[in-house]
Amino acid sequence: MYKFENFKLNQGFDHYQNVIFLKKFIDSFSKDKKTNNYFSDLEIIFRIPKFSLIKKVNQIIFRCFNFYSGKFTLKNSYIQILLNFIEFNIFFFVNLFFFFKKKEKKYEIILCNIDSDSFDRYKNILKQFQKIAIITKNYLEYVKIKESFPKKKIHFYSRNSFGFNYSLKSILKVYKVFFHIFCFSITRKQNFIKIFIILLRSILSASKLSDIVSSDKLLYTRIYWTCPIINFFFKKKQKTKIFLIQSHLYDPTFGIYLDTDFYFSWCKNFEQKNELEHYGSRIEEILPVGSIFAEERLIKKKKKIDLLIIFSSFSTWYHFPKVKESFNKYICWIDKIIKKFKNYHVVISPHPSDLKTYSLAKKFFEKYPNVELLNMEDSCYRYISSSSIILSYSSSVVLESYLLNKKAYFIQPAIGLTGIFKKKKYLHKIIIRDYKTLEKKILEKEKVLKKYLIYLKKKNISSRIYKYIQRK
Repeated sequence: MYKFENFKLNQGFDHYQNVIFLKKFIDSFSKDKKTNNYFSDLEIIFRIPKFSLIKKVNQIIFRCFNFYSGKFTLKNSYIQILLNFIEFNIFFFVNLFFFFKKKEKKYEIILCNIDSDSFDRYKNILKQFQKIAIITKNYLEYVKIKESFPKKKIHFYSRNSFGFNYSLKSILKVYKVFFHIFCFSITRKQNFIKIFIILLRSILSASKLSDIVSSDKLLYTRIYWTCPIINFFFKKKQKTKIFLIQSHLYDPTFGIYLDTDFYFSWCKNFEQKNELEHYGSRIEEILPVGSIFAEERLIKKKKKIDLLIIFSSFSTWYHFPKVKESFNKYICWIDKIIKKFKNYHVVISPHPSDLKTYSLAKKFFEKYPNVELLNMEDSCYRYISSSSIILSYSSSVVLESYLLNKKAYFIQPAIGLTGIFKKKKYLHKIIIRDYKTLEKKILEKEKVLKKYLIYLKKKNISSRIYKYIQRK
């Protein structure tokens, strides 16, 4: 087993190669003989399949990785390991004496790990349900959601609901296993105890929630929020069907090891299933429905735009030489296009959550009189309908633009496709990889590729999702 502090991403790789490199490292953790024995012990105590425990631990380790620094955030000093063992003891004994069994309540649907921002995007689906359970870590998020739907029966349940609902014999076995994990952490000087504390929290929380919240439908709205432990308990106790809605063009840096029964995708292309499984995910069935974001946000405006350039968030990978070289070339191409087509009205939309994209656009392009730089708060969706052509390095909006029968392209200089496109052969026809082709595509009046209109549908997407959920 490799040490967490020794692992570093390869500066010579692109970010697809680095995600695979990271996944192999994480997978090696569960293959270690010692850790595998701990999984076996916990499988017997909690009666959770080993593969679900391993997938959850893999998710935990992945989330402990910082792509900006290229290193794990786990602290592995002896003092930190001891502090985390003390944390475990406090958590263990508090939950030993403070377990309260509540009466089970039934709901039409459960929304798991949701926030007020994502809730608003799915309001057209949720308004068709009368009794909804919200599972979230933040009570303030629930308050915002409740205010949006005052007449609905929406009930809040905290992800931080814990308590041992197990026999004393099983509880003592849990303590014994965790004491051995602590000793193993000290021996290896690796903070495994911290990882397994998070796992234990997930087990106790999911076990309790599945006792008090009942529904045959559970919906996740973000790929990085799926939890194999929650899924296991709800499927075991209530035969719950698990659903996940695609919100963006899949980028493995957002999350790998996804876990869901049904995946509501934008496209009718089933390469997606293979792509997600390539990154360690469990997807039983792909259900093509279209982009729910576009359904809400594609608004028609009269203002004519010749060229709409959408910046995607690139900060995570920009410091890697291959990506940096590729992105810098992309900036140069955009600069040349703006200079060449001086009569074009060019609108540049920075990424709403990445201030660096706004600073970059301001630095390079605001000086041109034919360029309009949008504020970060101004949604690019409002400008698609009035744009003649849409360009971006990797934004999901390029694909969504085909809903309005627009010409839209990803710009990926020939140094090499970035990670999100490596496993997406179905998108390669709308990727521009050299400058001459870019100029040609801007000038030519070709018809939009109808193939992509088949993939995405603009109307009745929420209704389509609702019908699928009810049918399954």
